[in-house]
Amino acid sequence: MRLEKKTFALACSIRTVAPKTPTALDGVKWPPLPPTDYCFYPVVNTWTVPVPLDPDRLRKALAKALSVYSINAARLGINPRTSTWQLNFVNQAVPLTIGTSSRPGPFAVDWNGKKIQNGAPIHQDYYDEVYPAGATPDEYAANPLMKLKVTTWTETGQTSIMLSQSYHLGWAAAA
Repeated sequence: MRLEKKTFALACSIRTVAPKTPTALDGVKWPPLPPTDYCFYPVVNTWTVPVPLDPDRLRKALAKALSVYSINAARLGINPRTSTWQLNFVNQAVPLTIGTSSRPGPFAVDWNGKKIQNGAPIHQDYYDEVYPAGATPDEYAANPLMKLKVTTWTETGQTSIMLSQSYHLGWAAAA
């Protein structure tokens, strides 16, 4: 039996989407972040819809959502006045990666949605965490608190929407 090696193609572009101003949190600069919540890890969620999405409508909808939930456009940083870790409301743009993949989609027979397989990452076409593994505090401050990756699977026509956001966003919203 001869095994055929499959090759897959991934095409994507990274865009940034800024909140429409004014935002719901205009005037707020450094909300408190309790020391017990210095957990630097992402929370990742993925949804799959049965059709491709319009990239322009998606960007416009995200900009509107960021104006209401503007905490997602913040950055983690050290407040220069208090020297403590806090969220800095700077209304930074959020990365939005939109692409297509020829790999099997989430509902294909040979789908393997594992993040790591044999020590190597797979499905980079739909998976992208907000913080790199083993990040330093400076890298946390340089990265956004939220990323979105939208992948349309050419084989099935389905689209996955991956949202990776910082654990801090829930606590800051509660503060």
